[in-house]
Amino acid sequence: MRVMKIQAFTFLFVYIIVLHIPAAGQSIDAGDQLALEKFNVSNPLELNLVFDIKTFIKNKQVDEYIPARISYRLADGSEVEKSCRIRPRGNYRRNKCYLPPIKIDFDDSAYLIPEFENMGEIKMVSLCNQAGNFEQYLIKEYLIYQAYELISEYSLKTYFLKVNFIDSGEKKKPFSSYSFLIEDIDDLADRKNADEIDNTGLLPVHMQREVMNQLGVFQFMVGNTDWHMPNLHNIKLLKVDDPGEPFPIPVPYDFDYSGIVNTNYAVPHESLPIESITERYYMGNCMSETEFAVVRQNFMKHKEEIISLFGDCPLLQTFNQKTAASYINDFYAILENDKLVKQWLFSKCD
Repeated sequence: MRVMKIQAFTFLFVYIIVLHIPAAGQSIDAGDQLALEKFNVSNPLELNLVFDIKTFIKNKQVDEYIPARISYRLADGSEVEKSCRIRPRGNYRRNKCYLPPIKIDFDDSAYLIPEFENMGEIKMVSLCNQAGNFEQYLIKEYLIYQAYELISEYSLKTYFLKVNFIDSGEKKKPFSSYSFLIEDIDDLADRKNADEIDNTGLLPVHMQREVMNQLGVFQFMVGNTDWHMPNLHNIKLLKVDDPGEPFPIPVPYDFDYSGIVNTNYAVPHESLPIESITERYYMGNCMSETEFAVVRQNFMKHKEEIISLFGDCPLLQTFNQKTAASYINDFYAILENDKLVKQWLFSKCD
């Protein structure tokens, strides 16, 4: 079943045509669309999500599904509308957001695309609030997932959308927001011939070394301290089916507390010796010089691409492009200087 899910997920998003939106430039024809592996900031998938928004918001503390409908266009231009179920998810954002993150369950067995029902449950990150910089926050968080895909093969895939939220009760005005889907951990496990495990109490030193080294430095790069290995806070664990690799592999998620995103609601945990989320603090492994050389080489290989992800993103405002690119450049200024590496990483590791 998990294999069927990932095949369906891939098939759907290379088959559905992207609707034209001004921010995305020219629309993509069917032939070009088939060549796309996934939807990104240049080619968002536009869809309508119809549900009782008033009831959903009123009951956002309850883990119960409510009925919804999704509509989208096929490559021939015809529109498909099918049923699904949605429920709120998340911790902080569930409490503070007008519209919390959503989990979608495709429960209709009669989708035009036969494999569609096998997608199962998928997480969607959407606009927290309509005012202020919240859409910019969302875009930057999506770009962090994209950056981690460059650094580690053990990363969750994401798919960028433009969602039109429509109230089935007609009591709330329709509104649109960029959003993104996050691959289910089971699908990543299938791709890597692994299984998710829920072992708590483990420390970074108990993880697969190379993956953990890359993850720790990546979290430092984006300024994220909102993760904790022992209680699996914003971390999933995989165990690959390989007797020669006995150690768990960590997979990070949820980056809205990162310094590079810099939301107006994020504050560092009281246990940390920093006063602002934009301050970097290394929480990863101590590394040998040989181990660090591998990490440094990997990050240097992707330097220009990572900077470009943020600095050239067409959906980010100029100010956010510049500040995000500057934040990444500050990281590389540390990475390229042995004295600063010792000061920021080696002297602070456990």
